[in-house]
Amino acid sequence: MKITAVASAIILGALLPATFAQADEKWRTDRGPVIYLEDVRGVAIFQHISQQGEIQYYIPDLPAYLYDRGVHHGYWISSASDRHCGNKVAGIDDFTGWNHGTLTIHFDDYELPTGWTMVEADCDGPPRRILIAQPVVGK
Repeated sequence: MKITAVASAIILGALLPATFAQADEKWRTDRGPVIYLEDVRGVAIFQHISQQGEIQYYIPDLPAYLYDRGVHHGYWISSASDRHCGNKVAGIDDFTGWNHGTLTIHFDDYELPTGWTMVEADCDGPPRRILIAQPVVGK
């Protein structure tokens, strides 16, 4: 029994720094800063806030790939009122918006910190925009 408790403590101790590293991730883009906001039920949520409103990027299964990120598909929702898709949607965290679409995110490297390139589509349309992010390292 003692071996199991010690092994569990070692594994938990090794995982804790990785969990905190996610919450500290920040990137610089031409639209402004993007942060790794939180994980909700296996979905990573990135956030960008601007004068036009808030955008949240949802990337399912990303939390499981902390050190092997690669390419992931997801969706985005915006609170901005400048364009509408015709239907209001809600994210896994209940954030809602009339502006939304799909995304594909390509991480530059498999380990942290890393930049990424995101291709975004509006509503149900084809990809239209590219967002390039560089990691903000340090304070």
